[in-house]
Amino acid sequence: MFMKERHDQIGGAKNALVYPGGSSTRWFDNVLEEAGIHDAVWYTFRHTTASRLVMRGVHIAVVQKVMGHRTLRMTFRYAHLAAGHLLAAVEKVVPERRPFFGE
Repeated sequence: MFMKERHDQIGGAKNALVYPGGSSTRWFDNVLEEAGIHDAVWYTFRHTTASRLVMRGVHIAVVQKVMGHRTLRMTFRYAHLAAGHLLAAVEKVVPERRPFFGE
């Protein structure tokens, strides 16, 4: 995991994140390997999180705060919708077809 260190201890920015063991992604790579997950990167899970929140009806501004994005534009970049959700949205616009009298 990571820990916060003071500026004078690490020679970097104040409250910079420091990852023990050298690489900032080594722990993540190990977790993926142990779980048998291939072709995934950290951002894979960020995209999934944002998309699932939006598809479950969480307001985009709330998703922005959860994700820590400064702009909604960045949040929209992460929040991809599944095809089924897009179809459901279109079906809300198109009224249900009702049979004509005598059909």
